[in-house]
Amino acid sequence: YKWYVDWQNRQCVQNCKIDSNNRSNPTSSCGGRKNLPIKDFFDSSNECCGEMLSWLPFPECMRGSNNNRSENQDDNEGR
Repeated sequence: YKWYVDWQNRQCVQNCKIDSNNRSNPTSSCGGRKNLPIKDFFDSSNECCGEMLSWLPFPECMRGSNNNRSENQDDNEGR
């Protein structure tokens, strides 16, 4: 699957259908299917993050990274 920027969450995600298998999986990189211009798709997460969200550290840019998952778990534990 190609990669694109989910601007709302400031993360690169894959252009794949979100279903019950990956919705509940915090390490899933699927962001849903989008009809975007071809220039807005990238072949890899590295390319997407490097070209579109280069000011973010890679673990923050990449949906499904272990770093994002642990931050979310820490947030939930503090509540």
